[in-house]
Amino acid sequence: MRLFTILFFCVICTFFANSASKPIIGSYYIPGLVIDKSHGLFIQLHKLIMERVAVESELVLQSTKSMQNSFKDNQVLAYFPELWENVPKKNAVISDTIWLKKIIVYTLNNRQVNSIKDLEGLNIGAVSGYSYGETITNNPKISIDYADNDDINVERLIKRRIDAIIGDQISTQFAVNNSQFKDRIRYDVDKPLEVLNVFYVCQKTLDGIALCEHISSAIANLRENGILMLNASSGETQLNLQLAR
Repeated sequence: MRLFTILFFCVICTFFANSASKPIIGSYYIPGLVIDKSHGLFIQLHKLIMERVAVESELVLQSTKSMQNSFKDNQVLAYFPELWENVPKKNAVISDTIWLKKIIVYTLNNRQVNSIKDLEGLNIGAVSGYSYGETITNNPKISIDYADNDDINVERLIKRRIDAIIGDQISTQFAVNNSQFKDRIRYDVDKPLEVLNVFYVCQKTLDGIALCEHISSAIANLRENGILMLNASSGETQLNLQLAR
């Protein structure tokens, strides 16, 4: 089995070496996670993965919607991060999970929301292009009002134009904590409404399938060495950069 794995990786490396140009992998700006091509937690994770993939690639950053369109137009071989509800299923394959996204609800202090059921009948703020899980977005009893970013949603919440915000435990929490009104907003990162798998999306071509297989093997290596830890039951993800040095 080990010999087969080694031979498989050799085939992949040879295949990419014979390609006309570097594989282009895309991403998009996410506060705290993808700041630019060199900074952000997801960028650090991407670098660790690419070191183990051992394939020289080019990273490009666009807006969320532009990146998804670039993938549909075959302008990038892969992109990250993505969730299942946004995957163009007919022409894509996905890697193993690289992160767990907690869907957290943020409300004013006088309101309590403990479940997806509690969202029904409320006007919920979200960010265009981001994923929140089909259990929430496909529920006809939940009204979702999209904005361009979390900062806008925080302002709308304070002005009571929306009843709650759904977001994650990093970028949305960052917007809340950097607001002058943070003391008026409540949330609990230990009680997510939903936990979603995050991964790379690759073209369903020979190049794309090979890249996704290699990325998944790199992820397995990071997990085996305790560098990346995923707890599906709690939704916690830990990236231990000290062990990667």
